[in-house]
Amino acid sequence: MDEENGDSFRAVKDRLRKREEKRQKEQEKRRLEKEETKVETEKVSYFQQAFSEQAQEIEDKLQELSSGKINKSLLPTYFYELGSDLAAMEQFIAASTFYVRHYDVRKSTEMIQDFEKRLRELQDKLLPKKKFAFKGIATKKKKAAGEKIEDAVDGVVISESPSKSKVLDYADMGIGHWNRIGEVLTLTQGEVCKESVELTDLQDCTVKVTGTPSTLHMVSLKNCKVLSGPVATSIFVDGCVDCTFVVACQQLRVHSTSRCDLYVHVTSRTIIEDCHDLRFSPYNLKYDDLDKHFEVAGLDPNKNNWTMVEDFNWILADHPSPNWRAMKDCEKIDLG
Repeated sequence: MDEENGDSFRAVKDRLRKREEKRQKEQEKRRLEKEETKVETEKVSYFQQAFSEQAQEIEDKLQELSSGKINKSLLPTYFYELGSDLAAMEQFIAASTFYVRHYDVRKSTEMIQDFEKRLRELQDKLLPKKKFAFKGIATKKKKAAGEKIEDAVDGVVISESPSKSKVLDYADMGIGHWNRIGEVLTLTQGEVCKESVELTDLQDCTVKVTGTPSTLHMVSLKNCKVLSGPVATSIFVDGCVDCTFVVACQQLRVHSTSRCDLYVHVTSRTIIEDCHDLRFSPYNLKYDDLDKHFEVAGLDPNKNNWTMVEDFNWILADHPSPNWRAMKDCEKIDLG
C-alpha cells in the first residue's frame, strides 16, 4: 500500500513538474513575442520620425527654391543635391519595406513622387535651358510634338516608369525595364552595381541580372522569369502573377502576388502579405562571378533562411499558412 502511495505521489509530482515546465515555456514564449513586437514597433516609430524629418528638410528646400532668392549660378548644384536627397529617401523606403506596413510605404512613396513633380516644375521654371546628358550613348525617339521623349541606353530604359515619376535630370534614381512583352532582357554588373533596379509592367519576359543591385523592385509582372544576382539590401515584389523569381537578398517582401515560384537566398526572412499560391525553394542560380558578387553584396552564402516566411495575413502561429509552401523536389527546375 505504501508502495502504491509512493507511486501515486511520484506521478502527481511528475505531472506538476511537467505543468510547471509548460507554464515557464509559455511565459518565455510570450516574453519573446512581446520583445519582438516592441522591436518592430520601435523600428516603425524610427521610420516615421526619420522620414518625417527628411520630408520636412525637402519641403524647406523646395520652398527656398520657390522663393527665387537662390543665386542662379548655384541652382544646378542645388537641384542636384535635392535630387540626391530624394534618391536617398527612396532607398530608405525600400530598405524599410521589410517591417513597415504596405499602406505606409505607399503613402511615403506618393509623397516622394509629389516632391519629384514639384522639383521638375521648378527646374522647368528656373533652368528652362538645362539639359542632362545621360551616361553612354542615348537614343531619343520623338514621336510627335508635345509627346514624351523616351531615352534608352543599350535597350535599358532610363526615363519615366508609367507608374512612377522620376527626377532623373539631377540624380540617377535607378535603372530597369518597363512595358515589355515577350522579350529576353539582361542587366550586367556594370549597369546595376549598387543601383536601384526596377522591373515594371512586364509580360512573358525573361530577365537576367548578373550583378549586385542595391535594391530590386518588381511590380506588375505577368508570366515572367527573373533571375537575379545577390541584391545588397531588399527586394520588393508587388502585384505579380504566374512568375518565377530566383533572387538573393537580405530582406524579401512580397505583396498582392499569386501563383509564383520563388527560389530564394535570404539572410533575414521573407514577409508575404495578401498573397496566394506561393512556392519556395533554395536559390539555385549559377553564373560566372556569382561568388564574387555575393561578397560585393555583403551576403553570407552559407546563411539561407528560405523557409522563414512570415504571412501577415495568417495569425495562427501553431498552424502553417495556406498561402505558401516549400516546393517538392519533383517541382523544382534548374534555371541557372
